[in-house]
Amino acid sequence: MTVQENLVDCLLRYPHIFPNKWAVYHHWFIVNGCGYDWKNGELVESDNEVLLTTIEDGINYQFKETLSRIKKGESGFTFEINYSKKAIFDCINLEQRMVDFDPQRETIYPICEYANIMNIPDDITPEWKAAVTEMYNWLLVNYNDLKQSDQKYVDQINL
Repeated sequence: MTVQENLVDCLLRYPHIFPNKWAVYHHWFIVNGCGYDWKNGELVESDNEVLLTTIEDGINYQFKETLSRIKKGESGFTFEINYSKKAIFDCINLEQRMVDFDPQRETIYPICEYANIMNIPDDITPEWKAAVTEMYNWLLVNYNDLKQSDQKYVDQINL
């Protein structure tokens, strides 16, 4: 699957977790145990759900998930409706969220040897290499803000 397909899916499926492209890349490449693994030069989701590919898919998914949580009584109706409204608004703003590479957070998950960025396969596709390189370049620019333990891993990244 392409970077673009996976990015769109993450932004539509989990808008509260992934406000933008940076958050998705951070999750894929830095967070260890993120549910994505390298296979045939591409990063693929472990559970292989059907990808959400359009804004309409994202809105339908959010409605379905909201209805399911309401039926299960997992939280209050008003909370769920407000939560769903924000998720749908985020789906509608997909294009802006796909290019935004601002961390919008104060902390970065600590890099370790198990992170996908530390285990780039030799057969990585050009598209996935470009995505990893974008995250790597962000790490270099923000290198001084990283903890010393993270800096040693950044030095070991092999692109």
